[in-house]
Amino acid sequence: FLSSPNRILQLLSRGSRHVLCNDDGRAFYVVKFGEVPGELEALQEAIEKIGLDRLKRQEVVDAIMRSFAEDDRDPIPPIEQCYLAKSSFDALKSYGLPIHEADFLREDEWEGPPDSRVPNWRFF
Repeated sequence: FLSSPNRILQLLSRGSRHVLCNDDGRAFYVVKFGEVPGELEALQEAIEKIGLDRLKRQEVVDAIMRSFAEDDRDPIPPIEQCYLAKSSFDALKSYGLPIHEADFLREDEWEGPPDSRVPNWRFF
């Protein structure tokens, strides 16, 4: 297990989850990676050791989305309430993970007309 792609997916499912509530009492979930000492280093080491060639993009996205659940037994909150921090996206992307901004940006994080929208991340 420690030398299989599942190890990378396991590490990606363990980002730090933060719950924020707006004035209406609606919860928003923000996930950040790198807040636990050694977290990103362990991920980078696993990627270097195992490689990414056997990982599919959707598997990686799904693993990251698991971080939004309170624990392994809980369902993922509604997607429109889940936000990945830009700093975490940038770090994960820099390791060569097959992810795209559109996998994690929500509708309220895009600016401009539909044909030339640009990202405007809410959380850094």
